[in-house]
Amino acid sequence: MKKILLFCASLAVAAMFSGCDGKDTVPDSGAGTDEGQGTEDPEVPEEPSTAEYAVGDYYDEGFVKGIVFNVDEAGEHGYVMSLDETVAVWSYRNESVMDGTPSSDGKYNTGCVQLMSDWQEYYPGFAWAEQKNVMGLDNWYVPSSYEMTLIYTAYTGHEPGISETDEDTDAKEWFNACITAHGGTPLRDVLYWTSGELGPQIAYVFDMTTGNNNLTQGLVYKSNEYPFRAISRF
Repeated sequence: MKKILLFCASLAVAAMFSGCDGKDTVPDSGAGTDEGQGTEDPEVPEEPSTAEYAVGDYYDEGFVKGIVFNVDEAGEHGYVMSLDETVAVWSYRNESVMDGTPSSDGKYNTGCVQLMSDWQEYYPGFAWAEQKNVMGLDNWYVPSSYEMTLIYTAYTGHEPGISETDEDTDAKEWFNACITAHGGTPLRDVLYWTSGELGPQIAYVFDMTTGNNNLTQGLVYKSNEYPFRAISRF
């Protein structure tokens, strides 16, 4: 009889640890499966938007500070002009720098000058522009005739070849106000040096009153002193 009672007690204990179908009754936590986990996708951080610029805007990024004078349609890329300028000769010596065939890219022309021996001593305007490049950067250079045309267009509000009107005066005053508002030197209706060479003794000089190179004999000698402006791309 005692054996029967012990057998019945064992069955009762077993029933406490089993379900009615003999399977484990502990609920599945969903571990190791997709069940029980959130369905929302993790948030993806937004990429920082690229700044948009317009002609006349003040540009101040990194070591480049100046006035925007040309931009693409999106306003994300273009050119910046230095706030200041310097007056100097194109060169203190007569030599062929680019065989009289300059590029429309002033950075290329400036690079040709920098290949000359002792160029920082004999090419003061180019040396001045190079001094703006700090920390080993290569941003600033002397503009080509083409790039001076872009400056002229921003300055006057129109491309070269259009007769001057009262609107030109308003446009010039507005653009110069953009420069002086940040402590810069305004543009003038004078001759400016470009980075382009005409020959061993002569170089292209840009006329801000017409928007074209001035090729008058005597005005193009490298020994003449005219203002230089520096530009940079962004």
